[in-house]
Amino acid sequence: MKVLFVYPIPPAKLQIPRFQQGIGSLSAVLRQGGHSTELLVVDRFDPDRLDADLARLQPDLVALSLTSNFFELGARIARHIAARRRLPVVLGGIHPTLCPEDSIAAEGVFALCRGEGEFPLLELCEALQTDRDPTGIANLWIKTGDRIYRNALRPLIDPLDQLPYPDRDLFDFSGLLKQYAEAEFMGSRGCPFQCTYCANHALVELYRGKGPYVRYRSIPHLMGEIESVLKRYPGIGFLGFHDDTFTLTPRWTRDFLDAYSARFKTPFWCNATADSITPELAARLKQAGCFEVRIGVESGNDAIRTEILRKKVPRAAIVAAFQSLREAGIFTYAFNMVG
Repeated sequence: MKVLFVYPIPPAKLQIPRFQQGIGSLSAVLRQGGHSTELLVVDRFDPDRLDADLARLQPDLVALSLTSNFFELGARIARHIAARRRLPVVLGGIHPTLCPEDSIAAEGVFALCRGEGEFPLLELCEALQTDRDPTGIANLWIKTGDRIYRNALRPLIDPLDQLPYPDRDLFDFSGLLKQYAEAEFMGSRGCPFQCTYCANHALVELYRGKGPYVRYRSIPHLMGEIESVLKRYPGIGFLGFHDDTFTLTPRWTRDFLDAYSARFKTPFWCNATADSITPELAARLKQAGCFEVRIGVESGNDAIRTEILRKKVPRAAIVAAFQSLREAGIFTYAFNMVG
């Protein structure tokens, strides 16, 4: 089957087009399973362009990846595709995962995926290709006529090493590098904290009993992806690690830094929690090539930060972390909420 991923993003004046890990992973699994994939990046509803792209690409299935702020746009696209082309439209991403009822009710939507979508989407493609009944596939909600099949969640993917490296060619990664010379990676999935402004606390509840929510790739697996990307795509100036809490597990972090510094010289940045940063870790990060650490501060007001946002990081830990990083010669980057 040919699957067309539709990826809504903000207009170009607000955001540089970037590689998206989730879609890249979905595409890699589908291609490994013998299917073909295409990508359509959109920033608005343009029916003429949509019709032209559908006629040119001739997909068998359309998969929309949606955050909540793009749900309305996604619903318009799904309705248009179903009306004009009669193609099955599948929704995935954080909004269908946490708001499945309004997502499956959208006109033109055939199915949605809750949670990790690599293997459910692969099974759906195989079922449709062979005319088998897809209504029992775990993680999927499927709408046929007036009936909705609400299937339970399958266990979380563990170990993560069973997944192939994400598909960067789908995004014309060489072209993206000409605009922004960064290669982005993830060494883990999940975050254990209960911050109220983030989706992770809801996902922890959704997946309770389905395996460990925080999972790490093995160091050799991650090193292999980094090496393959650096070799395949010239012009990479630095790397970024988008893990929610890259420094969460001290042993994994130490093993990564040792392996990375022994094989690569490309500078990188990562996310961290303030209370995981010590002078010793800051020095090791610097030695391995880390030039920037990004930390969620969110609010300088202790009550707002700890009681309302439930980011249980003391003020002293935040101050100490930034001081340790600066003394090690690492740039600091703070995430903050205003308003």
